[in-house]
Amino acid sequence: MVVHVRDISHPHTDFQKQTVLKVMQEVGVKEELLETRYMEVWNKVDLIKDDQMQWLNDKIEAETEESEFPIVMLSATEGYNKQVFLQTVSQMVA
Repeated sequence: MVVHVRDISHPHTDFQKQTVLKVMQEVGVKEELLETRYMEVWNKVDLIKDDQMQWLNDKIEAETEESEFPIVMLSATEGYNKQVFLQTVSQMVA
């Protein structure tokens, strides 16, 4: 299983995602794994300002529609959505 933890508050988060996916491909991570055992954790949601929340909600809606993998918003420092993350991982490895 691949858990891709993204800093969703970073201004270049999408570029960072593409870079990580490219490196995984270069080191031989099989496409099948990325299709069946891949999830994204959007960490640092606690750093998203109130005026950016609509952007974040729109972003997760758009990416969820076009992807087949789960996306979990998380704040590791505050524990926000910790249980959702653990349940998602548990379901994926079951």
